[in-house]
Amino acid sequence: MLGILSVMLGIGVGVLSRLHFARFGALSIVRSVLRSGREAAISTGLPVSVVCDRESKRVYDLSVRPIGLWHFEDEPLPNARGAFGLDLVRNNARIGPPGRIGSALICAAAGDGAEALVGSLAAWRLADGFSVEADVRPDRDQAATIASRGRQWKLVLLTNGALEAQVALAVEAGSPKTAGTAVATTPPGVVRAGRFTRVAAVYDRIALTLLADGVPRARVYVSEPVLADESPFRVSDREATFLGAIDEVRVGAVVPGDGRALPRDVAFDFEAPRMEVRFQPDGTLDPAFHDAPVTIPMAFREGGRREIQVGPYGTVR
Repeated sequence: MLGILSVMLGIGVGVLSRLHFARFGALSIVRSVLRSGREAAISTGLPVSVVCDRESKRVYDLSVRPIGLWHFEDEPLPNARGAFGLDLVRNNARIGPPGRIGSALICAAAGDGAEALVGSLAAWRLADGFSVEADVRPDRDQAATIASRGRQWKLVLLTNGALEAQVALAVEAGSPKTAGTAVATTPPGVVRAGRFTRVAAVYDRIALTLLADGVPRARVYVSEPVLADESPFRVSDREATFLGAIDEVRVGAVVPGDGRALPRDVAFDFEAPRMEVRFQPDGTLDPAFHDAPVTIPMAFREGGRREIQVGPYGTVR
């Protein structure tokens, strides 16, 4: 078939083969990574961004890789066992019912909490971003720390039921020189005393997003790396103790995926250094980031131009 077409078009079979692969292979590559990113957002319940990098001619995701998980179902043990060999050392807090499912970490007095000595573990460097999630049931309206890591980041509850996340930024990855603090705060009443709410904070060097029960409630757009810090990971806090129950704590690191490279005869055809497509936890486009369907143009060396479009519901065409 290619031989017949090459004769009709007056070009060589090799040129036609490269043109055929460039056109259809490149489109398939970009669509595949976009769909994988959307599926990752749905499966994790967290926002995921897909990046099209014009200079490197690569497309990759910025999704969350789990690095910490605690269910609090091991009451007889002195510490709370977790995934990846990380235990939470309890500081007077107890493990017991009622949790959201089974047991929870119960903080009943000032100073109660738990911590994991993550130190300089490579997975916990978090320069490119992180996520932290937990089911929380405060006993009363209070200003308290839900989870934190030294100066690096903090997820707190305010007295009016709002969530707030604070992330210390660096001028460049691994640098001790600060570039300020990113702060996102939800409206009041997102978390209420006496009932469980699933809270989450995600920072991926595109935005700092706060979620409550899977719904994005606040975001600020920042792009600096996270400040390096080798402090322990803490649930609750000795000074701003969370009085109530905390269940199913998850921590993740945002890691740029390996992604896929475009064929050498294809390039992204936009002026910016890169284009981001941001999916919400339900797989739709983030309307705060995209005010219209996203169009990704690609140009071919032999001539011609094709576009991939991502619709408001996250469908890729």
